[in-house]
Amino acid sequence: IERLETHFESSNAMTIRQTRKGWLQECLGCEASTEFRWFQKGDTKEENAEFATSVEESNCLIRICCAPNHPFTMTVKELNSDNEILSMDRPCFCPPGSCKCCC
Repeated sequence: IERLETHFESSNAMTIRQTRKGWLQECLGCEASTEFRWFQKGDTKEENAEFATSVEESNCLIRICCAPNHPFTMTVKELNSDNEILSMDRPCFCPPGSCKCCC
């Protein structure tokens, strides 16, 4: 939490953008792991300053069979370092109603 707070002391908003990593695999019908770039907005001249990156970690077969409900782990790391800011772990789930997940 402390690392995350240091990035937002002078910031009033955050933007998370998905990169184009894996676009060719997705065009061919495969589910590629997703990469994100994290930006902070502030009152200074450094609008949209990138401060972190993250990559989805999940099994390719699970991404294909259970998209978009597949489980994944994502670790947000500071830009140009290996310092972890935040870690997310989402389990596999089925949406309410009829189950559209084959897992």
